[in-house]
This record gives sequence, structure tokens and C-alpha cells, in this order.
Amino acid sequence: MHVSAAELEITVKTAVIGAGAPPGIGDEIGKAALTLYHQNVDPSPIVALALENLEGHDAGLFHQKKAIHGRFVPTTSQISAILAGPSICDLIALGRGTVFAQSLDSPLLAIALIAARFLNAEIHNTAGSLQSVRCEDGKFNIVKEEIESWHNTSDVTFCLRSKRRTARQTRMHGAIEADDVCWRRIVTIADKCLVSNSEASRLNDAGAGLIDGD
Repeated sequence: MHVSAAELEITVKTAVIGAGAPPGIGDEIGKAALTLYHQNVDPSPIVALALENLEGHDAGLFHQKKAIHGRFVPTTSQISAILAGPSICDLIALGRGTVFAQSLDSPLLAIALIAARFLNAEIHNTAGSLQSVRCEDGKFNIVKEEIESWHNTSDVTFCLRSKRRTARQTRMHGAIEADDVCWRRIVTIADKCLVSNSEASRLNDAGAGLIDGD
């Protein structure tokens, strides 16, 4: 399915809000989806699964007091990269040398968030089963054969790297070839943010204020 860059970013943002996350996080996940596309990675399977994990409560929050000190530990079985990724980026941006995330449901989405923020970091799968990934100047280097593995739940360590001043990368424009099934999953969640089109909705939805509840 052909999807424009603008449609990708806006639809992903809306879907994140539809899954229950704040609009600010929606903005960041939308930009992360674009970053994946710019590196020739179809973002739709990655985003769709992360959204469904969040919406279905298969992945969720982390202990905030521990996270302040750079340790993200799940309050349930696994941490949602949608919810934790922006906070991980914040700590790295503030100069924390090492951030650890236990049972992160989509490390690849967190990597894309770091690259989208133009942060320099090295990401390690703590099991040692995958090659380390570097984020630098808006890009990430990842072994093509390991992309799918980085999409699986795992323990991950994010290490700050010294920043170099270089020109920002040139962004691609044009249609994105997204997986049809995964894209529909994203759109279905995004549609939850839309106002229903009916006589009742025109009276009740979006703060119409035409019915007095008192």
C-alpha cells in the first residue's frame, strides 16, 4: 500500500492517541515512524504491534522512581516502547551515560525515537545475541538480517556517545510502501479518535454544547 510521508506521520500520531497515549508521545512516535522509513525499514509492522501491545495492555508503564535513575523496569510483564521511548530519549539528551530498559517490547522503535531526536547513542542487546546499534546524526546503523530480531521484546542498554557536529541528513520524499495488513491495523486504531457521523454525534460529540445535561 502506498502511503505518503505526511499521511504516515499524522496517522501514526492519531493511532497512538487512539491507543490511549498523550498527544506529545503521538508526535514523537510519528517522527520515529518517518525515521524508520528514511532508513528503508517499513514502519507499519513495528508500529502496529507496539500499538496493539499498548492497547491490549500486553505492554505498559514502568516504575518512574527507578526510571529517574536510568533503570526502566516494567510494572507488568513488559514495557511499552511507545510510553518509555520518549523518556529514555529525555535522559540521554540530559547527558545520562547509561540507560537500561528491561523487557522493552520494541527496542527498534526506541532506536528510531533516538535517531529522530538526532541523539548519539549506542544500543546493546544485553543478551549479547545481536550486534550493537549506533545512532548518530539522525540515522541508525543496524544489520539488515537483525532488523526483525530488534523488533522482539528484550532487555536493552542505551549508552550515550559523544556528539559530533555534522550536517543533517537529507530526507526522502514520496510514497512509502507499507504492509497492507499492518497499515490497516494502524488506521483502525487511529479511527478511534474520529468523531462519529450521525445526528446524535452532531448533538453530543466534540463539545457541541447543544444538549443541556443539567
